[in-house]
Amino acid sequence: MGLSEEVAIKYDAFTLCYNKLLAYWDELRSALWQDKRGLQESIVSQFDQALQEGVYASKPQDLGDALAILMPRLTSERKRIETMEPKAAVIVGGIMADIEHDASGWHHRSDIEPYKQQGEILSKLFYEGTPWPKTQNRLAIEANVVFQYAGILTTEVPGRNTYGYRVAPMAYYPQYRKAESGEPEENVIVVRFAFEHTFSTYLAYPFFFLHEYASHVHGANSDSDNFDDGWMMYAIYIFLSSLPPAHRLKNAQWQATCEHCPAKLSTDLLRSCYLLAQDLYQWLLGDPLFRQITWELAGYSVTKDNLYLHADLMRRLTYYFHKHPNELRRILAVYTCVDELLAHLPIP
Repeated sequence: MGLSEEVAIKYDAFTLCYNKLLAYWDELRSALWQDKRGLQESIVSQFDQALQEGVYASKPQDLGDALAILMPRLTSERKRIETMEPKAAVIVGGIMADIEHDASGWHHRSDIEPYKQQGEILSKLFYEGTPWPKTQNRLAIEANVVFQYAGILTTEVPGRNTYGYRVAPMAYYPQYRKAESGEPEENVIVVRFAFEHTFSTYLAYPFFFLHEYASHVHGANSDSDNFDDGWMMYAIYIFLSSLPPAHRLKNAQWQATCEHCPAKLSTDLLRSCYLLAQDLYQWLLGDPLFRQITWELAGYSVTKDNLYLHADLMRRLTYYFHKHPNELRRILAVYTCVDELLAHLPIP
């Protein structure tokens, strides 16, 4: 089920407010570079609370109604900050002015689309040079975005990798069987909105979209959480940490990525596979071999005879890394392909 008119208005307010807060974030950070009172954190908290306790707890008929609820609280916060840091208060005033100026005609889809495009571009950069035909073919997939209110979802659609949320903020469906009239039915990224979402959620959108593309749309989509949502999370994280200047995330977006991964991965198993990838990457001193293995697993053609190959390899690598590291290092030194690696790592 898509967003109702009421929830769409609230999501408009969410995207509009955080879009403008992010636009001024570096300027605000500079003005509060000696922020001993935690004013920057307080400003974020006031935005979060104004939305959650004011807008989301009411029934605005349009975005104007939502802002009428929101602005008095932000005005109070601006006046409070003015008594301590006048320059910061001016910046908060600028954020508020931009919110009101751009409210007319604002729609969440227009704000989210650039993040989706960013995720697609970064994923293609992640796989640039991959020799695997399956991945090369998948890079041509055009994904569609559908919005969903997560507050009505039941446990049958919990989202396995929740980043600390009740339901994952995004999910990919090769076949979207819950499509409503007019919605796409294939290659769908569902962007879920819940009232628990905050500025941190918004900041992490580039990371969330990149994960959907690199792990699922363009990647293996292997049905192995161990690989797709464990190992790949670290591969994506390390990729984001070394992007060329033209593609780097904003500082606040990168910090949000660090907050969400790996600390908020939803299960111990996923965290263990993330840490396995991290250990091997550091063990190999960033050797291209890590990328080679990742690319091959992402482009591996799974059949009915090896449905659990990804999970099986994660289990074997974990065992040998902890129990027989010298043997594993010897085997990796002559690595040729995943099949050979499995053949030389007997089931423990």
